[in-house]
Amino acid sequence: MNIFISDTGTGVSKENIKNLFSEFGSVTLVVSSKYTQSNKEFWWLIMTEPSDANNAILTLNGSIYQNNKICVSKALLTVR
Repeated sequence: MNIFISDTGTGVSKENIKNLFSEFGSVTLVVSSKYTQSNKEFWWLIMTEPSDANNAILTLNGSIYQNNKICVSKALLTVR
């Protein structure tokens, strides 16, 4: 299942995101995109099991990660 993550702030690495979501299950891909005008970074990742992905979304959405309240949701676009 594809997941979208926003509002992580700056200084978060691909490895940070992978480690955070790996607590819920297998992560097969992590991709980032930076919006340079506002210095915001967005993340997409793929988790192998939909149930693990749903659990991660429910648990992490609205949680505080590295002093930022992150938004986590099912991605509307497919990451490959």
